[in-house]
Amino acid sequence: MKRKISDTTPSDRIAVSLSLGGLIADGFLIVQCEKVEEMNNVGRALLKHAKVLGAGTRMNRHSQSLLEHSLKGDWKTLRVELSKTQFDVEAEMVQLRDVDIAHLVSLGGWLRAFEIATEAVDLNYQADKTRNLARRDIVEYYLSSLESLSEKARELPVMKKLIKGLQDLMPLVDVPEGQVLTPEQVKALKAKASELTQIEEEVKK
Repeated sequence: MKRKISDTTPSDRIAVSLSLGGLIADGFLIVQCEKVEEMNNVGRALLKHAKVLGAGTRMNRHSQSLLEHSLKGDWKTLRVELSKTQFDVEAEMVQLRDVDIAHLVSLGGWLRAFEIATEAVDLNYQADKTRNLARRDIVEYYLSSLESLSEKARELPVMKKLIKGLQDLMPLVDVPEGQVLTPEQVKALKAKASELTQIEEEVKK
């Protein structure tokens, strides 16, 4: 589930926003796996992305904290710090009246987290672990947030693809809350999650 953290940062704000959210999700993966050596790369990438968005000052404080706590192996504090990181960046964007960017940071994080979760459950299928994968409410929330973007943003090819991808995902998650999913249903969700993160990757090129 690990992926290479790029040394370059996109210049496009939409690409940066989606990528920043994904990096935060990668941070949670690193914390869960307790891979100290990986946190430094993520911390540096987070700072570069935040500077492009104009939130570098806040991120600088978080990046230093992430590195310090990872070296100490303080995984509990790291989880809290990562949550604060995402909250602070999104709050900064809202204060700058750039709500679109705040939504995209959140979406980027969820897409990567969804990909990781479906991959993990597929690799080690346990019925009880499937209960939180099919969340229609979450997909509806992100579809709603994308529909509220500016018309210019919605007309971008990547945004059209993401909206279509989330619409296609809806039937796969439209199951009774808490229902156990079959291995086949998990594989279908994993395939769609991979497709969605691939769309996100395309905009960085």
